[in-house]
Amino acid sequence: MKLIKTLSLYIILFATSTLLAQKAKIKKAEKSYNAFAYSKAINIYEEIADKEVESTDLLKKVGNSYYFNADLANAKKWYDKLFNKEGEIEPEYYFRYSHSLKSIGNYEKADKIMSSFYTLTNSSDKRGILFEKTPDYLEKIKIQSDRYEIENLNINSKYSDFAPSFYNNKLIFSSERDTILVSKNKDDDRVFLDLFSSDISSDEKLNQVIKFSSSINTEFHESTSVFTSDGNTVYFTRNNFSNNKLKKDSKGTIKLKIYKASKNSNGEWSSGDELPFNNDEYSVAHPSLNLEENKLYFSSDMPGGYGLSDIYEVDINPDGTFSSPKNLGEEINTEGRETFPFISKNGKLYFSSNGRPGLGGLDIYVITLSDNITDKTIYNLGEPINSSFDDFSFIIDDETKKGYFASNRPDGKGKDDIYRFCEALPLVENKNKIDEEIVITNSQEQNIEIEKQTIRKDVTPEKNLVTPAPNLRFNPIYFDFDRYNIREDAKSELNKIILAMKEYPNIKVEIKSHTDSRANNIYNMKLSNKRAIATINYLVKRKIERSRLSSTGYGETKLKNNCSNGIKCLEKKHKQNRRAEFVIIYN
Repeated sequence: MKLIKTLSLYIILFATSTLLAQKAKIKKAEKSYNAFAYSKAINIYEEIADKEVESTDLLKKVGNSYYFNADLANAKKWYDKLFNKEGEIEPEYYFRYSHSLKSIGNYEKADKIMSSFYTLTNSSDKRGILFEKTPDYLEKIKIQSDRYEIENLNINSKYSDFAPSFYNNKLIFSSERDTILVSKNKDDDRVFLDLFSSDISSDEKLNQVIKFSSSINTEFHESTSVFTSDGNTVYFTRNNFSNNKLKKDSKGTIKLKIYKASKNSNGEWSSGDELPFNNDEYSVAHPSLNLEENKLYFSSDMPGGYGLSDIYEVDINPDGTFSSPKNLGEEINTEGRETFPFISKNGKLYFSSNGRPGLGGLDIYVITLSDNITDKTIYNLGEPINSSFDDFSFIIDDETKKGYFASNRPDGKGKDDIYRFCEALPLVENKNKIDEEIVITNSQEQNIEIEKQTIRKDVTPEKNLVTPAPNLRFNPIYFDFDRYNIREDAKSELNKIILAMKEYPNIKVEIKSHTDSRANNIYNMKLSNKRAIATINYLVKRKIERSRLSSTGYGETKLKNNCSNGIKCLEKKHKQNRRAEFVIIYN
């Protein structure tokens, strides 16, 4: 009897200690989560999830941690579990789930979820309204796509590199490099950023990277800069700090502020003074100047806005003072994030948003702000500038049509990479119909060609929308003339296929490869086969089983237009034919 009592006591003590340990872990995870230290929170939450029943609250917080850490593919896995549980789910999770689904290319299901979001918000949320008003948003994005050639910069590191800006013949950008071992935020374990500089050579290549200025760079965050045309003044983003110590708001969060620094006659920069409309209780960040340098645009989460962050402007008066911030209004801002504004010399506002119908994550949009322009349409820049991941901090030189942007798409070198681009074709404005056919695939392994029409199905709110084999849609990839290497812009689409095939092991993919009509038929047939093989090899190298892939080379036998032998066509028409299309086969 004594032995039984002793064993019972040990069991009770063990159970109690285990319970206390779990509670301690949950408390630690909550602390990290509330401090926006999402990477730390993920590690603890997933450890908890391995040992106990996954509660609704746990699923939400793990999904959110991945979502706000810009890891949408993993966020999707946890939101899958959340939407399979019984119980009410807040509308905002429908929005996040939709974006997460787009990261693996499942636009069909993402759109169903957004339809539910629209219904659940009683048609009052602009994100849902914009989605409902543009059921053909993917077609509109396709119209704007393939206008840019992009290239991953050689200066990117394995860390985060973003926020490029023009400064004389240099590129200034933000990076975590060289700060990884010396400067971390103790609250969220994130590495602080500094501003770096790289000379742009005559052949447009970037040379050695050096830190921009020891006067401006501190042990805390410095990022997103813009320079006056004379090169003597810079506006930039920095952490809120005073006397070399970070300052927190009333909730314990460190906010961002915009600073202004000037260069003296010796070429030395001042440390910078904060602008008068900064505030300890909200962030003001990502400055951009108009051509006349009498207006400053920026992003902020200040009270009175429309969403998580809005775009604002202030007037810069002749005496150097500033007007009160003015919100650009609901024409531009949504309940989501509008951020990283850039004003080009011709008055176009480029900005990133996740509140508008797009490819997923932050997409880059453009609108002309001039009062003389009647077209106030906001255009998605399309692929390859945009992807199903975060695309942001876009800048362009209107004269050369060249510029830079950043993205966290998975084919990069680090967490965020900077890409160079050249705009080959102008924006297609005031065009509501597609000039060419779009090939999509249904679950019966048939190609359906839809020309100049939109199919839409009303969806009522439901929770259990997870299907083992969704009707996926992937865009074609394109090739350079007489080449079969995989271009940088094609990798983002192939990476979607990789994510989808890993997520759904029951699907196979057939690759249908094509050429334009130049060269003879036999040569083009061989070239199309090489393109198909190169595509398969790209997927296989990234752990997709070869047995799940098949290919057919069609040469020039299935042209998308009338550019056949002997017909003179513009290069952009030939380009439409140099493609590989993807057919999803469901087992």
